Amino acid sequence: MHAAPDISRKDPVIAGMDLQTVEAVEGMWIDRPWLLQATCPATPAAASTATVDGGSKAGALVQGAGAVPQPLPAAPKVGIGQFFTASDPRTARHGDRPYEAVKKLDDASAAGRQGFDLVFSGRLEAVDGGRVIRCLAASPDAPPACVVSASFDHVWIEDAGSKDRIADWSSS
Repeated sequence: MHAAPDISRKDPVIAGMDLQTVEAVEGMWIDRPWLLQATCPATPAAASTATVDGGSKAGALVQGAGAVPQPLPAAPKVGIGQFFTASDPRTARHGDRPYEAVKKLDDASAAGRQGFDLVFSGRLEAVDGGRVIRCLAASPDAPPACVVSASFDHVWIEDAGSKDRIADWSSS
């Protein structure tokens, strides 16, 4: 298993934030943050193929061949990360190293049938300006990208079905 942090100080969202004392950021973007479960919910069957016709009024829905599909709106972006200042110990940083684990399973094992979870345990921590959540929007009409600042005390990979820990890392 391999889970590499994809939030860093170089990330365009982080770089666009006014972070005066932050030297490094490490964390992960969360796919589909609006879901309360790791799997995607079943989608209802579409009753029709409604699309936007390129020649008609904006927003008018039409059916038929040659119609242009309506673009999906941009999804909001949410991440969780550790924000490090120059005074924080460098030993607490994970750096560019991914969270990795190799474990041999026997053939009869049911491990991984429901997938795996990467779990972060710790506490929320305020950064520059005393805020825990920092957001940046590309424009007034675009949803913001937000990053929650946290201090990770313990990180582990677990089997989603059995909750057995495959590997774990601790900051202490």
